[in-house]
Amino acid sequence: MIQKMQMLQKRLIGKTEEVVEKELLIQEKEKLYIELKHILARQPGPEVAEQLQTYQATLKDKTRQMKVNWLMTILINEGPGWFYSPGPGGPGPP
Repeated sequence: MIQKMQMLQKRLIGKTEEVVEKELLIQEKEKLYIELKHILARQPGPEVAEQLQTYQATLKDKTRQMKVNWLMTILINEGPGWFYSPGPGGPGPP
């Protein structure tokens, strides 16, 4: 009877140690989960991606318009012959 009690006590101590180890693992996993949750909360969402695409399209349009304005300014100031580069002895602008 005493041997059986000692055996049961040893098993109980072993199981208690297992539970403590598993609780420590759970606590570590919970800490990691919370850290990852905070990291994900700081990540931009799909709204930011949509807004970025809108900004990129606007930038592209404005760049294109600036190039057109630049060429128009050159044509107005320099005249249509500015882009002809006659070679030596070659014909000039029409």
